[in-house]
Amino acid sequence: MNTMDFTVFTATYNRANTLSKLFESLCQQTCQNFEWIIVDDGSTDNTENLVKELAAQSTFQIKYIKQDNGGKHRAINKGVQFAEGELFFMVDSDDYLLPNTLETISKYWKQINTNSEFAGVAGKKILKNGNDIGDSLNTATLDCTIIERRYKFNINGDKAEAILTSVMEKYPFPDYPNENFCPEGLIWNRISLENKIRFFDEAIYVCEYLQDGLSQKSIKNRKANSNYTLLLYSELSKNRQIPFIFRLRAIINFWRFSFGNDKSFNQKKAMLKNPAFGIILLPAGYFIHLKDFFFDKVKISQ
Repeated sequence: MNTMDFTVFTATYNRANTLSKLFESLCQQTCQNFEWIIVDDGSTDNTENLVKELAAQSTFQIKYIKQDNGGKHRAINKGVQFAEGELFFMVDSDDYLLPNTLETISKYWKQINTNSEFAGVAGKKILKNGNDIGDSLNTATLDCTIIERRYKFNINGDKAEAILTSVMEKYPFPDYPNENFCPEGLIWNRISLENKIRFFDEAIYVCEYLQDGLSQKSIKNRKANSNYTLLLYSELSKNRQIPFIFRLRAIINFWRFSFGNDKSFNQKKAMLKNPAFGIILLPAGYFIHLKDFFFDKVKISQ
């Protein structure tokens, strides 16, 4: 039984200089029935002492957990283990919330919280200058899966999701030793297989949005963490909610990032639904792999 409405979760690494602003925005919330879980992913700055100072003056519960550096996905898994809120709401350590954020989330959640089809709700992210991040819904609410939002309704851009903690427990991030980057889309896609989200067109989350999200760093991360990457693209290639052309692109990207992976060729083939068909697209993946090698700035299509 959940003891509060929300777990606000923050994974942090050497962000002692930004956490205070997020804390201030939590203090200003018009809904105060929440806890704040901070998982420190091996910080070497003053994060631990800062959090102790914040906890001493806080009117809400702060749980601080420090772990060895292992990546955001492992920090999320750890946070879910300690969460007591009904909804799990992730907020990055350099972002902050509007004063009515949790109240707004609660308003929309109460509209559908008795419907087992729904895993949570999601609102708009905005830049610090007030501009929207991503596309507008063009309607007050939209009920669909996370995958359908992008591929069926063509609404792109990050949203701020508050997901049932029980659903997050059901879909933990996998753990590949020695790999520290797992695309969060892997879990959102899995949730989409069974659950809808109520999207609403109100701003609730303020962030410093990086326009070049599909950057050289992203490509290097996917290369260096190829087990997670291959799992993501293999599952995308099998997902019937995704249009056929994008499933083909997923197979190409699967091969693109497969060449530095230690799995045998037969093990890689077995990850695809139709291995014989998948092999046809291997040359295209190898061609983009070579472009990555020489230029390292090729756009990732998914």
